[in-house]
Amino acid sequence: MEDKEILINNWLLKSDESFEDAKINIDNNRLSNAQNRVYYAVFYAVSALAQKLGFITSKHNQLRAWFNREFVKTKQVDNRYSKIYTKLFDNRHKSDYTFSFKPTKQTIQEELKEAQEFIQVIKQLIINKGEQHE
Repeated sequence: MEDKEILINNWLLKSDESFEDAKINIDNNRLSNAQNRVYYAVFYAVSALAQKLGFITSKHNQLRAWFNREFVKTKQVDNRYSKIYTKLFDNRHKSDYTFSFKPTKQTIQEELKEAQEFIQVIKQLIINKGEQHE
């Protein structure tokens, strides 16, 4: 496996781990931590896609802008995924930095389902982009 594929797999592993951590945090009623992990599960998956296509950034807003430009505006991905990504980013930010913001278990569980669907779409894009380059 070449270095690029190792990096992509590492991003996806981090995504899967963050997703699982979110579920554990929900079960233990650690909702702010769950909020953080749900967002990062998506962030790491999109980072894997970006790595696949040669776009490298550690900046959250740059990655979201790239995703929207390359996949939402070109209609490769439905606009609802852009909205999910933005909502998860905003809620993670509020949860991490606004101490009066308290996510609810129901909201986090709904966001976890959305994140799971989003991540599956990203993983399929990674597979499809790999097939296009073979």
